Amino acid sequence: MERMEVCGLMAHEAFRRFSMRTNLLNEKCVVMCPQVFSETDAAPAGCVVSVVNENISVYLDLRGSLSAEAEREKLVKKMEEVQKQKEKLWKKMNASGYKDKVPAKIQEDNEAKLKSLEQEFSALALASEHIKET
Repeated sequence: MERMEVCGLMAHEAFRRFSMRTNLLNEKCVVMCPQVFSETDAAPAGCVVSVVNENISVYLDLRGSLSAEAEREKLVKKMEEVQKQKEKLWKKMNASGYKDKVPAKIQEDNEAKLKSLEQEFSALALASEHIKET
């Protein structure tokens, strides 16, 4: 059975969400890493980053277990999805009459959501670049 180390902020929750999407529990023996990284820390050598959301990233050890190119393709696909969400929300927020017709609370929520999507997109782009360097 292959071994994969998972490190990151709120690692147990991040891994739970990540494994639900990838079915890693059925395929891998997983070791949780107790190390927590800050935003300014570089990803560990030999790892790729899987972005769960704008606040949580999971570092996956590639050595002998995952294909860097396959992981990069997943990140690019996720970036495309996030970009579509950003464009849709931006279009909605810039529609004629939006400022006058939409309640202030919803406008604030949409601004927060757009900021969150922008942060997630940036994190995904950074992760994709890291894979190129690995």
